[in-house]
Amino acid sequence: MSMFSGKRYATHSIDSETPLALQLLLWKLIDEKKTTAEPLDYLQVFELSPQNKDGKAVQQIIHRQKVPSRSEIHLLPIIEKPFHTTIWVIDDGDYAIMLYPNEY
Repeated sequence: MSMFSGKRYATHSIDSETPLALQLLLWKLIDEKKTTAEPLDYLQVFELSPQNKDGKAVQQIIHRQKVPSRSEIHLLPIIEKPFHTTIWVIDDGDYAIMLYPNEY
């Protein structure tokens, strides 16, 4: 089975504090990476911060991984409220879980 192809879970904190639309967007960004030829690391890191672009509030998402090193920046209209946090998604081979780093 390839990375991030098994069942997907979110911790209670993610589920209660992060809007579902944002959770689904992060999973979608991982799914898009699965279609490229570059391998995915077991740890996907999303750094979220509110930004101002052309006088409008946007949500910046930096999606990165360590091996192979890769980083992409996404700017999105703010879905509900701006977030300033880091979210990890870890794949252990059987399932993937979305969590905050302090929950590891």
